[in-house]
Amino acid sequence: METFAGYLLKSAAWLTGFALVYLIFLRNERYFLVKRYYLLTGILAAFFLPFLTIQYQVELPAPEYSNMAIAASDHSFSPAVRQENHSGSPVISNILFYLYLSGVLIMLIRSIRQTGSLIRNIRKSEIVKRQSATLVRRVGLATSFSFFNYIFISPEISDKEEGEIMNHELVHVKQKHWLDLLLVELLRVIQWINPFAWIYSVLIRQNHEYLADESALQKTSDPSVYKAVLANQMLGSPVFSLSNSFSFSLNKKRFDMMNRIITS
Repeated sequence: METFAGYLLKSAAWLTGFALVYLIFLRNERYFLVKRYYLLTGILAAFFLPFLTIQYQVELPAPEYSNMAIAASDHSFSPAVRQENHSGSPVISNILFYLYLSGVLIMLIRSIRQTGSLIRNIRKSEIVKRQSATLVRRVGLATSFSFFNYIFISPEISDKEEGEIMNHELVHVKQKHWLDLLLVELLRVIQWINPFAWIYSVLIRQNHEYLADESALQKTSDPSVYKAVLANQMLGSPVFSLSNSFSFSLNKKRFDMMNRIITS
């Protein structure tokens, strides 16, 4: 148990360090692909670097004691004085360990239920092969999204809007962003008690959207239409005569980032 607790603390320290460096130095940079590799490196570091131990030997000269000091030390301790009571420590450690396992179990159940819900939607929906992805048309979807090689989209949207969404979601599929999400979800299950594990998940998803925006803006015939789709998602209504939109982390910062992409 102590060995696992040490691993968990080291893993949390590595992930927190990578997250802080990203937040301080890399968050506003436009090198989205480099940032993706950096964030993936942080996950792998949190998984494997705690197993790495560095051992070194230090030689110190032996202290010199006089005969009187040695004699005094022989009579300075008695067995009764050195007795300590550790009866409460194992109980507290066991309680903390079972609380941690309960959190892990809850996180696993949550992830399994979400995955099961998506699989049921795939079975009940209209499925169409589209390039390297499988398009799942599902009535009533609040937003479009991708899951592994599946792209969920509402059949109620217009063809023009569907084209903009497909340009975006196909980037997630082709660049295999699901791999990053799978790794960070596993890490979040293990480190659910670490707030930086949750922050790290948001950072990865946000950078995925920047990558998809960058590619989709290069393919769209009208960047204003692409932005209109995002604006409808942000405002929660079809302000620009578009019924749905897509993605994650829709905010002013993301529009600013797209303006930087177009300018460059």
